[in-house]
Amino acid sequence: MMVGKYLKKCPICGGAVKRARAPYLMGRVVIEPKLEVDKCARCGEEFYTAEQVALAQEKATKLGIWKPWQGISITKSKKSTTVRGR
Repeated sequence: MMVGKYLKKCPICGGAVKRARAPYLMGRVVIEPKLEVDKCARCGEEFYTAEQVALAQEKATKLGIWKPWQGISITKSKKSTTVRGR
C-alpha cells in the first residue's frame, strides 16, 4: 500500500494530510529513522500503513524491546471482542 493514497483529510482534526518523513518510535527508541508517512498539516498526527507497523514491530522484536501480545488481554463475548493493553 502506498502512503498518501487513501488519506486526504485527518480523521482527528480534519486538516490536510501530506506526505512527510518521520521516525518510527517505540517509547524512546527509534526503530526506523526515516519512514514516508501521512502527516496532518494541522495537528501533526502521523499515520502509518499496516506494512510499516508490521516491519517496525518485527525490528523491535529482534532488538528485544517489544514482544508480541505482551500485556494484552483479549476477551470475547457473544456480540463483541475487547482488546485491552496493560
